[in-house]
Parts: sequence; structure tokens; C-alpha cells
Amino acid sequence: MSNPFRIEAIRPGQPFCDRQEELALLLGHARDFRNVMLTSPRRYGKTSLALRAEDALAGEGFVCVHADFFGADSVEDVARRIGRALLRGLDRRESLLHKGKRFLKGLSAFRPVFKPSGDGFSLSVERASESIAPEQLLENTLDDLAHVAAEAPFPLYVVLDEFQEITRLKESGQIEGMLRAATQGMEAGFLFLGSRRGVLRAIFNERKRPLFQSALPMELGPLPADETVRFLCDLFAQSGKRIAPDDAAAIHALVAGYPYYVQRLAGEVHQGAGETISREDIDAALRRVVHGERYGYQAVLAMLTPGQIRILRAVAAHPERELQSAHFVALAGAPASSIAFTARRLAEEDLIEQGPDGRWRVVDPVFGLWLGEL
Repeated sequence: MSNPFRIEAIRPGQPFCDRQEELALLLGHARDFRNVMLTSPRRYGKTSLALRAEDALAGEGFVCVHADFFGADSVEDVARRIGRALLRGLDRRESLLHKGKRFLKGLSAFRPVFKPSGDGFSLSVERASESIAPEQLLENTLDDLAHVAAEAPFPLYVVLDEFQEITRLKESGQIEGMLRAATQGMEAGFLFLGSRRGVLRAIFNERKRPLFQSALPMELGPLPADETVRFLCDLFAQSGKRIAPDDAAAIHALVAGYPYYVQRLAGEVHQGAGETISREDIDAALRRVVHGERYGYQAVLAMLTPGQIRILRAVAAHPERELQSAHFVALAGAPASSIAFTARRLAEEDLIEQGPDGRWRVVDPVFGLWLGEL
């Protein structure tokens, strides 16, 4: 049997570990048209969870709109991503080439463009008018969302993935204001996802920001140990391999329940071991995972200053409750004031955080292991 462990976004119908409580909460908020801000570290399963919510809601008659803002480079790009997601959501409900054409009445920002593909037609979009400014295009796109929410005979669910990326645009304040105006009173549920947690929280928690307190906060935590052990034992058994519960628990513990690495490490174990999994197989697989992820980690370090790298390595090697203590200052070899400033920047980029025990740590546990090898 092929390797059952997935490292990409897990689609509905594929094996998915736990998150039933979080899924139930999202579905309840969506049905009541309550907006939610969902945060977690990178590669924690937010998108997989959102896709599951969308699949369940689509089965209840919702039209689901999923726009990913990662890499968005302009106001027009933001508008285009939302407009494309809206038209694709409508097309999934009913083909826009046929009866679904009626959904296009009243939409002013974008029109669908169909191109032949291997399995029929692919849908892209083009501006309905080339003469309007990008800001007006975004406003028209949000008006189109509101029009569908008000006039269509079905409820609407809108997922804005990596929403915090709008803050990289100089017009971010204007975009936030337009979204607040559009979402107020709209009969639709919005889910704002983000992996730069500090940045996303600031959008909704800072009193002077347009979206202040406009979404309920939710955060994904690590996968629970008991559920993860059952999940791992079941998937190994289904693929003809056997793992003891203690060894499945070791996989969870070695990566601190980090969802991506639970799948990544388990997949590496599955690929390299025989029918019966041993602790030696797990340790060897972890070394391969650390080595295999190194290019991504090197790319992270390439974006940091030498001083930031020094503090990051010190946190990885010596988790402390107080980074300005004399002990940590000596370890880091930097002034306390410099450490405080650098730590804030690293926390804003979601590279370090304070754990439940109050100690500072590297957010990505395998990145932390790799830093320890430098």
C-alpha cells in the first residue's frame, strides 16, 4: 500500500487527525454568520480544517468562497483573488456555462473566462471594466459578495486564507476599512486564517484598526497525544505495518504534536521501516526529516540579521522564561535592550514564542533541532 501520510493540505475524505471540536465550532459559527479569526503557526492544518468545514457546509447548501492571499502583491491582486474565488464557488454550485449563468446578474467586478483543460474547462477571471482604479475594483468585488449574500437562494461562507499578508501592501489600512464596511451586516460567515499570529491578531485586536473586534478569536493548538497515537496506529495498520502505542507516542512527542511534522515524520518512518516499526526506525527517520527540511530553514536564516540569528539559536539551545536575565544575556552575547527588541521582531514573524510553561522556544520544533546542529 502507498504511504498514507500526507504533508500537503489534507483534502476532505483523506485521513485527518482529530480537530472534531474545532470543526464543530467553525460550522456553528458559519451557520450563524459569525466571523472567526483562526490562528496557528505555519503548517498547522488551518487550511485542511477550513477545507473540511467548507465541504460540510457545501453539503448543507452553502456556496463556499476560498481566497488565498499568500503572495498577493497589489490591491488589484487581492480583488482578483476574491473575485475568482467567488465565481469558482458559484460554478461549483451550478455551472456558469449553463444554468448558473443567472448567478452572474448583478456582478460588476469580474466575469468568468473558461478555457479547455484535460477534465473539461478551467475557470479564470477578467475585469468587467478596464477603466476603474484598483481600489474601486476591490470595492466592486466586495459589493459582489454582498449581492450574492443578499440575493442568492443559498447561504455564503467566505474563507480568506493567509489574510495577514495584506499588511505587506501600503494600502493595507484602506483594504481593512473596505472589508469592515463590506462585512458589517452581510449575511455571510467569514473565516480569516493566518500563520503570522501576531500580525493577524493586531488587525482584529488593535482598537484603532478598522476590523477591531469584528471576528471571534480561535487558535489551533498541538494535536492531542491520545488522539494522535490512535491515528498513527490505525494508519500504520491499514498500510500493513505495525507500530506500538509507545512508539507512536514517541513520534508525537519528538515533534511536540506539530501537525505537519507528525505527518512528515510518520511518513518518513513508513517509507524507511519494515513491517514492524522500532524506536531506531523513528530516530533514523527524524534525522532524515531534519536534514530534508534544511533548505527551508536556510531560507529563513537568509532573511534574518546576524543578531537575530544569534538570539534565535540561543533560544533554541537554552529555553528561558526571561530573555533579559543575566544568564540569557551572557549566553546570547548581546545587550539586554538589543535582545528585547530582537525577540519582539522574531515573535512578530512567528519564529519564537512563550510556551505554556512560560519558557521562550522556537515555534517550529524541528527547526529548533536543526538550529542546535549548527
